[in-house]
Amino acid sequence: MRTGALIASAAAVLAAALGVAPAANAATTCTFDPTFHVLSVNMDTEGDSTLLALGPSGDIQVRGHGPVLSCAGGAPTLANTTSIQVVDNSDDPTTTQPNDGSTHVSLIDPSAFTHNGSPIFFVVNLNNGPLDELAALGSSAANQHWVLGDSGMNFKADTSSSAGLVSSTIDRYQLSAGAGNNTISAQGASVQARRTTARARSSSSTARAATTSSRAARTAI
Repeated sequence: MRTGALIASAAAVLAAALGVAPAANAATTCTFDPTFHVLSVNMDTEGDSTLLALGPSGDIQVRGHGPVLSCAGGAPTLANTTSIQVVDNSDDPTTTQPNDGSTHVSLIDPSAFTHNGSPIFFVVNLNNGPLDELAALGSSAANQHWVLGDSGMNFKADTSSSAGLVSSTIDRYQLSAGAGNNTISAQGASVQARRTTARARSSSSTARAATTSSRAARTAI
């Protein structure tokens, strides 16, 4: 299994979230299902990106490489959405492996995505790309505790033991929890299955990363 890299630098996260150069003919699209309260985002071209953020009125904003997208089926908001799924169906045309395009997903203030007091559930499936990236960037001054496991993340680890995001294998994580006294804990499987520990500090966050066996990582969240 590929090893995910943990970076706790706000500058690096912002650069990855907002400064990735678009691929030719890149297209990110979204659909909202008001019956099942699901926002679905699809990336179909290698190099596509998805940025999810909240507007001032609780509207859920979806961006590709440009302005906020209009979602087929209606406008998703915190009041009408219970889950968000992001799927990468892109393909690298230079290989024979299917669905191996590399894409980037950014979540801005993921702990603020709540519906009636409960976290909105994220499902991120980036398939088989060798350089798939997931960035989570916070801006709140409140203290936060995030836990990153082998197959997902918990953005409210101080009050819940359940994952708020499940995902396929991610090659690179970029995490910055915001301006509070924050903790980011991480563990996952490495290619060599060796146990290692790393520490990284930003101006206001402490990140603890531990690489362990995949079994231990799956129980982290």
